[in-house]
Amino acid sequence: MPSTIEILIEQVRAVLIQTEDNKPRHEIYNQFVNEAKVNNLTEDDFYKKVLKIAHKSIDWNFIENQKQQKEREKTEKEEKEKAIELELEALKKHIQHAPKFIDRLVKTAFDDNVVEKNELIRIFDKADRLSQDTYELAEKISALFEDKNFKAYPKANYDLPSLRLTLCSTDWHHNDRYIKLTTPPPAPFPLRMLVTAALLIIVVVGAFIYQFYLKPKWEDAAAPLYYTAAEDAILRSSKVSGVGSNKIGSLAYGAELITYNNSGEWCEIKTRLKDGYKKGYVATQLILTKKDFFILNSIFGDIESKSNIETIKCRLALLQYFKSKNYIGKMDTSLQREIFGEIQTNLQIWQVFTKAKGIIPNTVYFPPKIVNPGSKYSDFAVIIKNTTSNKRKLLLFSFDDTGIPKFEYEEPAPDIGDIKKILKINGHFQVVYSNGNSSSYIDENENNSNNSYVIEEKNTTTDLKSSFDQNIIIHYYNKLFNKNWNELENMYAPQLERFHSLSNCNRSVAIEDHIKYYNKWSIVSYNIDRNTLKSFIKNNRNNCQIELSIVVSKKHEVKSIGFKILSNIIVDDRNMIVSVSEEILKRWYI
Repeated sequence: MPSTIEILIEQVRAVLIQTEDNKPRHEIYNQFVNEAKVNNLTEDDFYKKVLKIAHKSIDWNFIENQKQQKEREKTEKEEKEKAIELELEALKKHIQHAPKFIDRLVKTAFDDNVVEKNELIRIFDKADRLSQDTYELAEKISALFEDKNFKAYPKANYDLPSLRLTLCSTDWHHNDRYIKLTTPPPAPFPLRMLVTAALLIIVVVGAFIYQFYLKPKWEDAAAPLYYTAAEDAILRSSKVSGVGSNKIGSLAYGAELITYNNSGEWCEIKTRLKDGYKKGYVATQLILTKKDFFILNSIFGDIESKSNIETIKCRLALLQYFKSKNYIGKMDTSLQREIFGEIQTNLQIWQVFTKAKGIIPNTVYFPPKIVNPGSKYSDFAVIIKNTTSNKRKLLLFSFDDTGIPKFEYEEPAPDIGDIKKILKINGHFQVVYSNGNSSSYIDENENNSNNSYVIEEKNTTTDLKSSFDQNIIIHYYNKLFNKNWNELENMYAPQLERFHSLSNCNRSVAIEDHIKYYNKWSIVSYNIDRNTLKSFIKNNRNNCQIELSIVVSKKHEVKSIGFKILSNIIVDDRNMIVSVSEEILKRWYI
């Protein structure tokens, strides 16, 4: 049960709310002087222990908002009243509509979640004027208050003689509004504590962001980038090789590495794997700086060359040679600017082109330790090609027992032909090529850069005219497939006896026919089968035959057509082509 003081405080609180804190405090005291005396309170005690507490318990912001809202509602209701008065005058003429009119007034009063006593008084007055049963109306409104959970505040006077007067003795509020009116506002949160807490949160969050985001990000940005030069390099959790327990994952060729420490045999790095970024260690010999990696990558002219030269020691051998000669591979201009700072117009461009892995002979060869028979590793030979002049040269490397490459020897290579074998006879190297050519004996101790090499051609056909070059058909198709029109035109005699289906045509007509064909078709791939090369004399004329495979496709189309062709060329006494004919042996679609 609440004490008498608490009841008095609640009564005073209701008066303050009702008078909107505009009633002088001595008048409030006079109003409650009897209650004060019952509680043995002097006037000062009443002000301190009752009035002050009652005043603090009221949310005056809410009261002010309610006051403003009441003003707005009052204006709206006055406008409605005017409209209703007009209706009332009309309804007097039609008294049968009065019940509906009163019901609408009641409904309107409930719309804003508060039914003021003045509204109720006006409703009952209008009911009187319309000769409606006000007792029944009071019962109806009381039932609505109960159904809609409306409560009286301040308390209703139930001592009055009628329900109508009791309803009109106070305002009636929806339960949500009633709770706000009767609940004291929460104590204000201390500002100093709020500021301290905010600063503490900022410091903690800032430290967290620095430690786990900014610091690692800045460290990564400052760390140099390296790239893997080997296939399937292993990322390990410790600096121990040869075991599987510390393996984190495999790194593909060209994987980008954020490198924190690059000293000794191991590098501490961070890289992206399939399941996110990982830190670990990778062997130093397997990675390159950004510049060295892109020079190495530019050396490979096709996928097959990268597949054939797969060991890191052979790749490093090529890289060291290119850097010593100031060569580069094929790079686009944007990459050259990124790597060198400017476009390299004065550097020679050389690349490696090979057949598919496993095909022998090839432009890559691994001699069985001819330089140093006691070495742990086989030697490495490769043919590189100048993409501007189409000149080729052979390089030979050996390796010490730690895999460090050593450049041994180089010589000009023929325009066509692969490395068949390399011999070392009496301290000299001799290279045998698949086209039948071989290099002369070269002293391996001579200065290679000043040597003048002689390529000896072996003619295996004895029944041909001595001036006939049996490889002319191979030269012919290499120039044709590479679109070297000027050189190709010089291989033709001024007047051709036969050019495919044409007879007695000028060589310029043949070149125009080639260009017309290439404007419509693209060469996807070709292969000249040197093992099918045949040379013979027929009708006292030198003839060459060879089989070749070619895959072509129409411009801007995906589908391709393959042909296996038997080609025959007739050459005059000046080694100039006077007849070209081709027979399709096989056709297939891709």
